[in-house]
Amino acid sequence: MWVRTPAAPAGVVVVDGDHRIVAVHAAGRLGAIGAEHVGAPLAEVDPALHRALAAAVGRVLATGLAEAGIDIPAAGTTTTANLYPAAAGSRPTVSCVLTGAPAPPPAGVTAVIDSAADAIVSTDLGGTIRGWNPGAERLYGYAVDEALGRPISLLAPPARRRRFGELLRGVTGCARQDSSEVVRWRKDGSRVEVWLTRVDVHDGAGRIVGMTEIGRDVTGRCREARRTARALRESERMRREVVASMLQAEEVERSRIATELHDDTVQVMIASLMAMDRVALVAQRGGTPQLESAVAVARATLEEATDRTRRLMFELRPAVLTRDGLVAAVRVLAQQVARETGASARVRGALGRYDHGLEELVYRSVQEALANVRKHARADAITVTLDERGGSIRAEVCDDGLGFDIVNARTRSSAALHLGLDALHERVRAVGGSASITSAPGQGTCVRFAVPLTASSREATAAREVAMLER
Repeated sequence: MWVRTPAAPAGVVVVDGDHRIVAVHAAGRLGAIGAEHVGAPLAEVDPALHRALAAAVGRVLATGLAEAGIDIPAAGTTTTANLYPAAAGSRPTVSCVLTGAPAPPPAGVTAVIDSAADAIVSTDLGGTIRGWNPGAERLYGYAVDEALGRPISLLAPPARRRRFGELLRGVTGCARQDSSEVVRWRKDGSRVEVWLTRVDVHDGAGRIVGMTEIGRDVTGRCREARRTARALRESERMRREVVASMLQAEEVERSRIATELHDDTVQVMIASLMAMDRVALVAQRGGTPQLESAVAVARATLEEATDRTRRLMFELRPAVLTRDGLVAAVRVLAQQVARETGASARVRGALGRYDHGLEELVYRSVQEALANVRKHARADAITVTLDERGGSIRAEVCDDGLGFDIVNARTRSSAALHLGLDALHERVRAVGGSASITSAPGQGTCVRFAVPLTASSREATAAREVAMLER
């Protein structure tokens, strides 16, 4: 059964250590105390209130702790006082928040409250519980007679139960949200997560006289949400680990292939060029111009193949990246693409040195973007910008070429042409970075990405800068 005890506001009276009235807010105790009584002894203005509060005021001043639920007899009703330590300048004072009896809710409203599955709790301005329905008893474990007249801090975590000032601000509608998820304590000491909806209660004059809160147990939902969030984080962590392992394996394989090309394929091709030079010399001496011409054509083709193989070796394992750093390696890469496409290329930015893995990742990502330019853009100008901002290395590769419709590019049959850009996205996301592409037909393309600097990257940067200073 819904039970509600007196909770109508009567005002706030502030008294000092001599029990003199320092300030009065609203109508005072049921209209008996007003602003004209400031400076007067409380015992003269309202003897009954003074008798009821004198001992409690002394305790609050002595301990600095609030006291709640002090009943004060009054004609036709009961006034309750909650006392809080305060100060007026250098003087310690006590704020006495007084509440009286409110109008009872209509019978129909009481029936609805009684039958509600949610916990419905009403408090007065001092934070004292004045209404407690069966739903509150089920949720929090306190019977009606155990909850009524006690402070709302009864349901707060133990460490916060003496913070009456904060609770009072929450009750009176200041600095709070109308709905929020909070942790409450049951009678048995267990935690319960509650979704609270708070409603201020007003009297006939429109003044706030208390608060009603409707609480719903969301412990199970929150537990499931946390479990799902943990599973998602774990899944993302595993995905990143897999992608990182794949990228690492890719780099190892690149290095192996580059070594094989250098130690085997290129050496064989150079030997073949030297053999063809000897054949050309024999043909020249033997007076066979047709053979000499055929050998010259074959040699030119083999020489072009050798140059391309050397270029592939550089792309697989760029020595300039290890020797001179990211900007220098990207500049060589951009100039190479410019020579192949006939476009102009400009690289802007100045970066320090970072650990090899980070430099390699940024370099490969720029390489993917430039490969897209070389294959599809037909650009006249290429611009690459590198800088370090906000704890990340940021790169931008832009061209003034054909551009493309990003949405259509992923759905049409030629979508495979853009798999390199998808690989760029995955490579950057694997280390917690971000990437984006902006493009439109006839308006060129810009690929932007940011890779966060890890702690190891910063340490490696500092170590390399120190090493350079010591040279």
